[in-house]
Amino acid sequence: EIENPKGMKKGLVVRYAENMANNPCKHLLIALIISIALAALGMVGGEFAVTVESSGWQSRGTLISDRHAQVIIVTQNDWNLFNDDDGTVWEELTTNVQSGWETDDDGDDTTTRMRRNLLEEKKTSGSLFDPQIEPLDLRERLTHPLPQRNLHLFDECDSTWYGSNKMLGWGTLSVMWEVQSSTSAIDSKVIEAICEAEETTLQNLQAAGHCYGCPNDHCLPPYSLVYLARNRVNNGHDLSCTQLATAFQPIQENVTNELASCATELRNNYDSSVGWDDFAGCPSDFVPTVVDRGFGLDDRVVTYTSSFFSTFQSDNTIDGVYEMVGDLDRSDSSVIYGAYEIDEQEMLGRKLDSLVVRDMTLALCSAFITLTAILVHTRSPWLSFIGLLQIILSFPLAYFVYYFIGGLVFFPFLNFIGVFVVFALGADDIFVAVDKWKNARILNPEGTTVEVAAKALPSAADAMFLTTLTTAVAFFATAICPVAPIKCFAVFCGLLIVFDYIMNIFLVFPALCLYDRWLLGGYHNCCVIFCCNKPKDEDQQKGVEDADEPSLIHRILSGYYYYLHMGRWVLLAACVGAVVVSALFASRLTLPESSDVRIVGNHIQFEQHFEWSKNLLSTQLITSGGSRAFIIFGVRAADTGDRNNPGEH
Repeated sequence: EIENPKGMKKGLVVRYAENMANNPCKHLLIALIISIALAALGMVGGEFAVTVESSGWQSRGTLISDRHAQVIIVTQNDWNLFNDDDGTVWEELTTNVQSGWETDDDGDDTTTRMRRNLLEEKKTSGSLFDPQIEPLDLRERLTHPLPQRNLHLFDECDSTWYGSNKMLGWGTLSVMWEVQSSTSAIDSKVIEAICEAEETTLQNLQAAGHCYGCPNDHCLPPYSLVYLARNRVNNGHDLSCTQLATAFQPIQENVTNELASCATELRNNYDSSVGWDDFAGCPSDFVPTVVDRGFGLDDRVVTYTSSFFSTFQSDNTIDGVYEMVGDLDRSDSSVIYGAYEIDEQEMLGRKLDSLVVRDMTLALCSAFITLTAILVHTRSPWLSFIGLLQIILSFPLAYFVYYFIGGLVFFPFLNFIGVFVVFALGADDIFVAVDKWKNARILNPEGTTVEVAAKALPSAADAMFLTTLTTAVAFFATAICPVAPIKCFAVFCGLLIVFDYIMNIFLVFPALCLYDRWLLGGYHNCCVIFCCNKPKDEDQQKGVEDADEPSLIHRILSGYYYYLHMGRWVLLAACVGAVVVSALFASRLTLPESSDVRIVGNHIQFEQHFEWSKNLLSTQLITSGGSRAFIIFGVRAADTGDRNNPGEH
């Protein structure tokens, strides 16, 4: 038995360590069976899926957000409420939690989709406030039927698409163009470059069957500056791109003046509450998506413009276009450069899903690096495998508690950052456990596995508990934040850290006991330990020598401390200076201009499309068009849905 000085009673942790050392296989198998079962239940029963979810950042529970939720619920169901003769719609809305307004409709892909902004919300039926009038949509107010000039080629085509809601609506493919020099997009050379890119893209879309508008599966030409140029030259729609540029050059200045005058008058006099129908200050075939917000009589250079293609409004088409987006012509020239996207950033969403897969690959690379570090430190494939298993199992176990016990069904993209956190902390716990064991074995080279376990395991558990407690408490404390993604991230990371500690005790500790038993028994298979050809006596002698001579790591850290101590005052001054500089920069931070969460950089063309589209004149007219105000009588504003789940209202 282990010595127990002064007759003191052994603690619970010591007794458990002894029991584990006596029956390591039993403890390891039981822990594996229970953890794998709970992990499988969590991942399958909790319907875990690797997706990108950027919703949930809007506030919940405040008076303003409750009123906003009420407006959305009422306006989404206004026509049904207006015709609710038997009260079933009212009963449904006041009794049951409704789908969140940030999520897409699960119905048919041709139905109206929920908008993330009330100003963009579309309806297919009338409004409660006037059953005969469509709800105001500022973007729809920018559309109007365009008269067709020189369109004898399209006598049998559905040319009403031009200027309609479909042209600017969901599912329409568009490309934003950025001129790469000081030349205006209305220049004939730029028109030629856009024209050639449009023709290539239209051929690809037509071959794949993703666009419509004309008989025999042919498609309408896109709406763009090229379309306007063809309307202004004789037989413009019969000309090639080179011929069009040549024919357009003599009238280029006149067209520039015409559109500049239009843009200036539109910017000064456009009334979004009236819309386009009564506005006669521009050419009849003009929509303000073809010029940018800086273009006008004072600046006659168009830097940003766009093209719209008559693509089918369906998920199948969106998926197909996304798959072939690499074949769409972006011009890639020194004249102009394009970025494609489908309305409501549909292709960006699919790109984000693919990036999640890539990030999971990076997580696997992180796992490989961590495994290599553990392998180098422990020199044992057995301990490295169990250590990696400990880290991997902590993720589904944390999700099990997160979903079933915590009741959190919303799993934001931010939570995946926890993978890197748990790998780092998990490796650290493994190093602590292994080092504590090796040090205990060095100090007691003739002791049994039970004796070493009674010394090493409680000491390792205490050391890891302190780091686990401080890190987990820091994450759990962040859960006071009312923003759902941040709260869910904090809770999930805290659970990851806790389960990493638990798995270390129930998996790594018995694995260490088996490891020690195998070495004591002379089982020197290289799956247990590298450099296993040394005889036992030599290993023990090496352990005695190591006890007297500091290790390489010990010498490195001692040298580091020596120089750190010498420069402690300089380091203190540097830290104080860094705090002052950081505080100065922090005081100059400005509030974000938008609540929209951007996840990727503008090196991705879908994000470029988003950034460039903000420079269009049409975007300026929409954002400066004011807001709608609602007064709803008869109900008290409330949001009774789960505030941690943007899928409920």
